[in-house]
Amino acid sequence: MKPAIKRGGIYWVPDRLLALPPDYDRDPHPRRAVVVISGEAEHENEDWPIVLVAPCSS
Repeated sequence: MKPAIKRGGIYWVPDRLLALPPDYDRDPHPRRAVVVISGEAEHENEDWPIVLVAPCSS
């Protein structure tokens, strides 16, 4: 059983799984911290396996 994805939670996600705008000056990272902004109802819908996140950077 997968752990629940919670709105407002911070998770580490592989860069290759994120759909980021093209930026040729950006260095890909093995993983990136993201904050979940979509709600729990969307995360539990197996027909819509997309989680809306905001990437964090320093």
